[in-house]
Amino acid sequence: MIDYKVASDSDLLAELNKLSGNSSVGISSRKKEFLYIIKKLESDERAIAVLSGDLDGIKGTLILLTNTNIHFVRISLFKKVHHDKFPIELVMGCNDKEGLFFSKISININHEQEYVFSGIEKKALKKFLPSLSKSITGYESISYGQSEPQPPTPQSPTNSQHIEEPKPSILDVSSLVEKLELIEELKDFETINGKEFNILKKYILESNLDNSLATVNIKTLCENLDRLNDFVNEGVITKKDFSTQKQALLAALPTNNQSQ
Repeated sequence: MIDYKVASDSDLLAELNKLSGNSSVGISSRKKEFLYIIKKLESDERAIAVLSGDLDGIKGTLILLTNTNIHFVRISLFKKVHHDKFPIELVMGCNDKEGLFFSKISININHEQEYVFSGIEKKALKKFLPSLSKSITGYESISYGQSEPQPPTPQSPTNSQHIEEPKPSILDVSSLVEKLELIEELKDFETINGKEFNILKKYILESNLDNSLATVNIKTLCENLDRLNDFVNEGVITKKDFSTQKQALLAALPTNNQSQ
């Protein structure tokens, strides 16, 4: 049995491929989330199943089911970690809906919080659901077999590890460095090229000095570019489609129009 805390990254990623069935593009793109959480599991905690989806419209959350907990992990482009962890006995149920290209799943926590994930690969969800259903049923059977079931203790949303990421103001000059780091990361991942990086950098710098130019939320724009790039990797759109959409988005920047 693999020891998550001392195993190499390559061995852990092999475990990720094994859990996902070696066929999920969405899950394989969540390597950094998996490496982060797998090393933090308790000594008696074992990974059972994985899934990847977009939580509340924000892309890139890894869902990791273990024998004792369910984890929701997302590492933003700013390298900020969002990690929600709940014991299996607090998972009250789940519902799924199949779309044309992708599926959706909602997971109810303690009858208080509803986590809705979209953009899920159909085949990945079909592999994940039986494990989740079995885990929920297993805990229900244990609870009813040992003693009379007790209602779960109400928890305030503020007591969980779930923290809503504040929506940035497009006029927030204090986020200048953060925005520059964001487009630098997009360039590092080849989502944008050098010319496109310079267009975005020009907008960030000039709109920071002149608020009248701050008509586009740069963080949302970069999130959209990153998601469109994922669509290319998932075969939803072509590279040509992505290039066309990217040019249109960049053309909307007032500083780009001024330079033409």
